[in-house]
Amino acid sequence: MRTSWVVVGIVVSALALPVRSASVVLASGGQPRASIVLPAEAAEPLRTAAKDLQTYVRMICEVELPIVTDGRTVEGCGLYIGACGPAQPADLPEAGANPETAALRVRDGNVLFAGRWPTPTAFAVYSFLEDTLGVRWFAPGALWEYVPKGTPGDLAVEVAERVMVPGTSPRVWSGHAWTPDWKAWSLRNKAVLSEVVPRRQFQ
Repeated sequence: MRTSWVVVGIVVSALALPVRSASVVLASGGQPRASIVLPAEAAEPLRTAAKDLQTYVRMICEVELPIVTDGRTVEGCGLYIGACGPAQPADLPEAGANPETAALRVRDGNVLFAGRWPTPTAFAVYSFLEDTLGVRWFAPGALWEYVPKGTPGDLAVEVAERVMVPGTSPRVWSGHAWTPDWKAWSLRNKAVLSEVVPRRQFQ
């Protein structure tokens, strides 16, 4: 009986471990206080995610964050998408994890979006837009998206570090027209083929 209580105590203690988080200021006083940083040779999913991050932050607070190439000095918070300056190997999801696993890290006042491939790295950005900024895409097209309205000129958020493992992999929405709106909607909802996950029929 004593052993059982020891095991329970260990489990409870593990569950009680704090999640690393940080308060991040993206805009204040009508000015950007963060920059979106991309690798020099960023793949298309990363460039698309960076542009969406810039667009939706502007829609929320009416301030446009600059998108810069890695290697430049960043004032304030850096939103690092992929393998940029402060990124470390430990930021990546575990090598044995599902290849579509994405990670969100916070360190030294910066936010790092990490994945072992470009598409899951973009998934980390879209999870941030959903879970931290509250954006939703219910159907393709601007009419069906929800963007919360913040205080014009100011935006500060609490960012919690986490790893996001897909419940189903891959996720492909088939049987629709391949229009730009549909393509954007699929990527934002993480329902596109990743680089290393083969497509399976009738899923």
